[in-house]
Formats: sequence, C-alpha cells, structure tokens
Amino acid sequence: MTRFLLCFFAIFLMESNVFAEDRQNITVSPADTLSADVINDINDQLRAPQRRLELPDLVGEWAVLQSVCLGGAEGVVVGGLCVDDSVALEGAVQPSGTYFERTANWNIAFADESQASVLISSNQFNFFFNPGFGYIVPNETVTWECSLSGGSVLICLGPTDSLTYTLNCPPGVCRLHVLMAAFIESDSRIRFSLGPLDTNLAGGGQNTFGMFNVIELSRAGLLPTPQFLVTERSVEQVNLTWSVDEEEYDGAFEIQRKENLLDPYTVLGTTSETSFSDQPAEPGDYWYRVFSIRDEERSTGSNVRKITYD
Repeated sequence: MTRFLLCFFAIFLMESNVFAEDRQNITVSPADTLSADVINDINDQLRAPQRRLELPDLVGEWAVLQSVCLGGAEGVVVGGLCVDDSVALEGAVQPSGTYFERTANWNIAFADESQASVLISSNQFNFFFNPGFGYIVPNETVTWECSLSGGSVLICLGPTDSLTYTLNCPPGVCRLHVLMAAFIESDSRIRFSLGPLDTNLAGGGQNTFGMFNVIELSRAGLLPTPQFLVTERSVEQVNLTWSVDEEEYDGAFEIQRKENLLDPYTVLGTTSETSFSDQPAEPGDYWYRVFSIRDEERSTGSNVRKITYD
C-alpha cells in the first residue's frame, strides 16, 4: 500500500508541475513518509495563484545562477558543444560536462521616480548576451536599464559604446539590447531565459542553433531547504544526515521529531552541521524533519523520515 501511495503521489506531483515551480522546496525519495506535513506544504504551493512578473518584484538584492551555452551544432568543429574558443567565461564551471554555470550577486533598483524601468548591476561578470550583434565581452561589469513587457518579457539596454561587439558600429550609435523571457516562480525566485537561438545571425555560421542563456535569481540570504534527509538506526541512537544546495550556508539547522503521525512536532535541538544524533527514551515509531534557521527565519521543511526504534 505504501509503495502504491508513493507512486500515486509522485505522479500527482509531476502532473501538478510542483517540481517546476520550486525545485528546491520539495525532495521525495522512496523511503520517505508522505505525512500530512509535506502534503499541506505542497497544497499551499498549488493554491498559490500564478501571476505575471511586475517591476517592483525585481527590486532588491539577489543571488544569481547563470546556465549558458555559447556553441551549437556546428560549434563542435571550432570548440565543442556549448564552447566558443573566442569567448572566455570567467568564473564558469561545467558541472554537466556541457553547458557552463557561474554565480554572482545582483542589485536591482528603480532607474528614477517614475518607476518605469530598473537598473540591474552585477558585482562581477556580465550575464546578458545578444547573439544578433555578436557576443559582448562577458567579463565586463556594466549596468543595464531594463523594463517589462506584458509581465513576461524583460527588455534591457546596455550603456552606449561601453560594450564590445563583433560587428562594427559607428561611435555613439551602438547600444546593445537584450530580450529575455521572464517568469516569477515565487516571491523569492525569478527566472530569465533566452534561446535556443539560431546564432548564425552573428555572421560566422559556426554557432547555428546552439545558444541559450538561463538566469535564475534567488533573494540574497534566502534560507536553503534541507534536502534528502536520511535516518539510520544504530545500537543506541538514531543518526540523521541531510544536505543543502548552498555550500557557503552559514546558518543553523533545527531538528524536529514527533511520535505520532497526527501529533505536532517538537524541537529536539539545533546544529550547524548536516548531521544529528537522537536517543529516544522509549521504543516506538518516530518521525523526523529538518529546517534551516537564522534568527527568527525558518526555511521550508525537509522531507519526512519515519524510523522504528526498539
């Protein structure tokens, strides 16, 4: 019966597009207990109305992750898939073996009192590209002026003559522009995306149908959700381990436990490590969950694990 419920619930999640809405908030694995706590969290997300992105949503400090491919089908000949030998992406890594990733912090503020546009500034790197004009120097930090069209398209202009083009432009004329699809996933997560594109427009032809650029914004300081909680029984204790996406997270974790599926959780303790040991006083069934905490803030809860202690 448990396996049936797990399979049914997994299908329900995929059909409801929960994973796509906030991939860091929910982790489900076959050994998890799908208690009312997790189901209620998911229902809250499903009930949240989807809305268009508005300019005030962009204002603030953001931690930014870029996933980008610079080469394409014919680019394999000159550099490799998602590689262009003529462009160096400073700070980029290849976690997938193909596309590149890199991170930075952004500050976004209104351009003026009219609040008709915003200024996007990065502490390092330049994440915007326009293959129609060729590549800009991606390591040059500039401020872009951006507006929204219909709550779904981000339109940005770079400073005049401050960018590098592969095409010749008369002085005082060139101003690079970028259009990206814009999505708001939650109050703390926004995504911009461009491509895949036919980058043959750049004039060389070697990068045909290859480029994409995905920029994911998370509110700076957002608490990461503990993921992949695992419980193991030893002779006299229960050992818990989990993980978080942010390697540099410097907050603490709160461990909670309950002894009945319908009971509320009680706090066992806190730790700065991604592991914890519990010594239940009595035999029985126990449910565990972990939260990231900082001051008065608390993250979304981890997956729930049940263990029988005897």
